[in-house]
Amino acid sequence: MAKGFGNNENLFDKLSIQNLIDIAIRLQLERELKKASIYYEKYIKRDLNNPNVFTMEYYFID
Repeated sequence: MAKGFGNNENLFDKLSIQNLIDIAIRLQLERELKKASIYYEKYIKRDLNNPNVFTMEYYFID
């Protein structure tokens, strides 16, 4: 962990499932793929029991 940046795990724990995916998608669109992959990984680990996690249709249904 980089000195002075605090514990990033706390940040991820505070974000909702929707926030994690929103940030990941935004970062991917901005071509920040390494950063986006971190958010996708946290999202998948948290919502792993939901089979819809692995389909993009899930994110566009209201």
